[in-house]
Parts: sequence; C-alpha cells; structure tokens
Amino acid sequence: MTAWGTAAARGCTVYCARCGARLAFRQELRPRDLANAERDRVTHVVQAHLDSAPSCRAAETFEGREIAAGPVLVCDRCGRATLHIFAERRPHPRVPGEESFVDLIYACNRCGALRPWGSEPREETAYGRRLAKVELTHAIDAHGMRRVDCPACRGTGFDCSECRDDGQIWIFAVPRSCGPRCPLAGIDGLVAE
Repeated sequence: MTAWGTAAARGCTVYCARCGARLAFRQELRPRDLANAERDRVTHVVQAHLDSAPSCRAAETFEGREIAAGPVLVCDRCGRATLHIFAERRPHPRVPGEESFVDLIYACNRCGALRPWGSEPREETAYGRRLAKVELTHAIDAHGMRRVDCPACRGTGFDCSECRDDGQIWIFAVPRSCGPRCPLAGIDGLVAE
C-alpha cells in the first residue's frame, strides 16, 4: 500500500477494557521498521489514555477483530497522509428536485478529525416500502416526507411498537397518493404533520 493509495488497510481497533473507549487503530504492517513504529505509536496512544483517565490507570486493553479499514487520505488538521477510518453517513444537503445522497464521513486515525470522502445514494424504508433515488426525491419534494421523534416513546426507541424501537417515525405534509405512479400509492396509515 502506498502513502497516497486508496486501498483498504488491514488491522484491528484497540479498546480500553475499563471504559470501552476506542483508542487507536493498529495497522498490520509487514516491514519490521514500519511495524515497530506502528507498535510504538499505539503504545503511546494507550499510555496517554491511561495517564489521562484516573479510573483507567490499572486497566488493560483489548483488540477487536481484524478488519479492512478505510483509505489513506491527507488530513486537513495533521497536514499528512494518514489512515482514515469510516465513522458515519450524513445526509448531503440538497435542493428540491435533486436526488438524495449521503456523504461518507471518515475520521483521521492520528488526530480524529472528520472529513467527507465520497457519497452514495440515500435509501430509506417507510412503512415497509424501500424508497431510493427518484421515489425518495418525489416523497420528500411532493409529499413533504421527513422524520420526527416518535410521540409514543418520545424518541427513546425503547420497547415501542409505534416506531419499532427506532425512536423516529415518518410524517408527511401531504399524506395521500398523488396518482397511480406515486411511490406512496397503496400505503395505508401515512401520518400527517
């Protein structure tokens, strides 16, 4: 793997056994000098955590299962090419009529700074029906589809049959179908605003 490559890195995440904090990603490196430098870096990160958290001073660490991690990207904060690990998906801002996408957010393994890198089409399931691309765009633009906290469980998602333990439900500004080709046609019980 090169410093500027986008190939996945192999390794595992190191966790604190006491508080469960994700401390570092330990990359599997083959050349001895690189492997020693990586071991020293992880040891330094673990020691810094143990020194900064009084309750974790006597704690041990454990490693998660081996995974293929994200790409090596130039970090905006570090200014260096570092391994970035996938963190989350965030809805991309859109204008009416534009298809919905989610940005893929990656975290720098060295400093934790977040940055987007790539995107993918947004898909949602509403009332048992999968909506993607044109259907999702139509539901949002024509019917005002959006998510709100479930009124039954107040957004906790704990043992709730209304939201199926999700904590949120779909509501619609226009809860009726606009014709036979409407992606919401045939769905009963749409919740109005």
